[in-house]
Amino acid sequence: MCRLAGDVDGPDADVVLFTRRVDEPVMQPIRPGSFIHIDRGLADEPITALSLECWVRLWDLPGEAAIMGQFDRAQTAGYGLVVKRDGSFGFYLGDGGAFRESAMHWTKPGALT
Repeated sequence: MCRLAGDVDGPDADVVLFTRRVDEPVMQPIRPGSFIHIDRGLADEPITALSLECWVRLWDLPGEAAIMGQFDRAQTAGYGLVVKRDGSFGFYLGDGGAFRESAMHWTKPGALT
């Protein structure tokens, strides 16, 4: 586990806080950092404005991964910042109901590389 420091585009200045030996490493879903579950999420109230900030350093991804949001494709697609292996990212802004492809907006591949 590292604390980001120095140049945001490279890990050379990052501070190692914790190390652990793993005999058979596997790719994990993106979940570095904090996770907060809010019982009463944003989709319960009308939203007139929303500001989000996130710093992301991409590694090799197995596919599409959510960075932040209240986003579940199967049931409650509210909002989500999503990244793909090709370096594209998308922003979803829905109504908290079922996923609608028309509410997902993608950049071109390589936008985050």
